[in-house]
Amino acid sequence: MKARKAGKKKSAVKRRTRAVKPLFKFNPEHTALPDEEVQWLVARITVRNGVEPFARLMVKVIDDLKAGRGRRLAQAARRGGDPEFAALMSAMSDAVRQGRAMAAYHTAFYAASCAYQNSLDYLRALLGYLDGFRQSQTKS
Repeated sequence: MKARKAGKKKSAVKRRTRAVKPLFKFNPEHTALPDEEVQWLVARITVRNGVEPFARLMVKVIDDLKAGRGRRLAQAARRGGDPEFAALMSAMSDAVRQGRAMAAYHTAFYAASCAYQNSLDYLRALLGYLDGFRQSQTKS
């Protein structure tokens, strides 16, 4: 009798684990370019032109995408002589043209956050946060 009950418990556990479905399915096309390529392009762009001008431009791109003005991306991709900037902007422009405006939006937002992470301001903010965290730990 005891062997049957143990067997029943195992099968019940198996049924429960099979019934569980994942809550989130990973979509590799959530951005216009792979994350590593965006990071590489942003690093090259910000080394050449600086973080603040690039971040300001990405905020304008985000605002344009929110307003439905994705055609400006193609114009931005053609201007200037920076091939990395042109590659980033043309990838976002292609995504908008394919009907993937959210992918372009996510790419612009991710690019701006990558630029900020490459800045000294990010390092100062992180160090300030860690100092505050350490002080609260020593008080406890």
